[in-house]
Amino acid sequence: MDLTQRARQLLHAGMSESAHNLCLASIGQIKSGGRNSKAMAEALSVVAESIAAKEPQRSLAVFEQALALDPHSLSIRTAFASSCISARKPARAITLLEQTVKQHPQSLSLLNLLANAYSAASNTTAPANTSSKLQSTLLQILHLEPLATEVMKKLISLKYPVQNIMRLVPADCCGWVEPLLLAHQASLNCNFKDANAKLTILAQKLGREDTDILLEIADCHLNDGNYILAHYLFEKVRQQDPYIIKRMDRYARILQSKGSAMQLNRLATHLISLTEDRPEPWVVMARYSETKGDFERAIQLVDKALTLDKRHGESYLLKGSLMLSLHRPQEAISCFVYAHQLAPSLESYRGLLESYLACRRSTEALAVAKEAAERMPGNARALALIGCAYSHMPDRHVQAKALFTKALKLDPKCTEALFALVSSLVAESNLSAASDLLVRSLAHVNTPVVHTRLGDVYTLMKRYDLAMEHFHVALKMESGCDAAKRGLEAVEKLIEGANGGAKESHGRGGSDIEADESMEEEG
Repeated sequence: MDLTQRARQLLHAGMSESAHNLCLASIGQIKSGGRNSKAMAEALSVVAESIAAKEPQRSLAVFEQALALDPHSLSIRTAFASSCISARKPARAITLLEQTVKQHPQSLSLLNLLANAYSAASNTTAPANTSSKLQSTLLQILHLEPLATEVMKKLISLKYPVQNIMRLVPADCCGWVEPLLLAHQASLNCNFKDANAKLTILAQKLGREDTDILLEIADCHLNDGNYILAHYLFEKVRQQDPYIIKRMDRYARILQSKGSAMQLNRLATHLISLTEDRPEPWVVMARYSETKGDFERAIQLVDKALTLDKRHGESYLLKGSLMLSLHRPQEAISCFVYAHQLAPSLESYRGLLESYLACRRSTEALAVAKEAAERMPGNARALALIGCAYSHMPDRHVQAKALFTKALKLDPKCTEALFALVSSLVAESNLSAASDLLVRSLAHVNTPVVHTRLGDVYTLMKRYDLAMEHFHVALKMESGCDAAKRGLEAVEKLIEGANGGAKESHGRGGSDIEADESMEEEG
């Protein structure tokens, strides 16, 4: 076995530095021995692969040298194209692969690589026909392997009809493939209730309560804004499989909305002990840092997640939220737009709404809110988005309150509408009505966040005994609820006479009642 072959074995074993050094020695032997250009090309290709992860641009330059020496090598063209995609140079990858695929039209791996290149190019300033080429390539794959479900989902995202896909599926598999695809289509259209119905049918077809299906159902509820049911299902999944990593960053979003800092920390510690090579653990750690107010650290962790998966939607949602917290709404818009392109959801709509409002672009904010309500008819949280947009417009506050009231009647668990109404009542100095509304809501959403809000209102009313009671209840329910801790400390200072003001700011996530703070995550 020559040095280049041994170097490739080392590379496949994960020892890239050893492979790199061995290939350098191999190149020296090839030069001194006067061996052919193909041997040199192979050695250079292994060198390029060995440095691709740490020095992507240098790797591409070395690949160009290798290809010049052996322009018809399938292995070099394939490895070069893969590195181009990773280095965000999809156009070069397409050039390399299109001719190669013509020579090897039955190769699933080459077709899939070309599809990935087209997909990456579609997110840049690619030619207009890139989408049609992507669709054609995906159909080629599906004809070779008619049960490639991830290919089917990509076709659906390109608006390719489900019924056309089903014509290629073997008859004995249609029973489970069709509800899977219809659920995916419904989710892309923000019809999460229909998606859940199709997933339930899928579970019945499979005859078992599959962990992955439960995750999909939980995800639909989360995208629909139903945090309570989503939380229950995520907990059920974790009981079935404590080592699961998939979607746990989305579960972390629910924990954060509940003010569960300690649970977030435990989840982050557990996930990072399982793997450091997936984005989910880093996103969970970022959410914990955000909860503690360390936004810069949270951004570093989110960026780490994005280096592992540049198409990770939850990372963009969180980064957008962090940019808003740091008063960088224009950057937040970019994050939420990309997250929305990857997977539209109530959270992406809400992020866009809040970002446009922060930029004082109320017309665009209202358009986003109305689109959400149209795509999710009957969804109280989507309706509350329109109310939020109106609440930032002159002479529209009455309409905003009417929409919040309507949303709360549609769904008494809709905390976005609840907290918006409370903020409006506080701004009007109608503290008694605000406290009564929160007390009634406890029958539907008995969470630490609601108790903390109620404690805040009682603090403003100078009913310090009741305020302390509800802060204590919040802390009993979630000992890591920082907003309740801050509220309790503020009341104690007021009782002692150390603080002359009755209003204390407690930051995002729970206890600062301002007239314009109308959106709050589900608790």
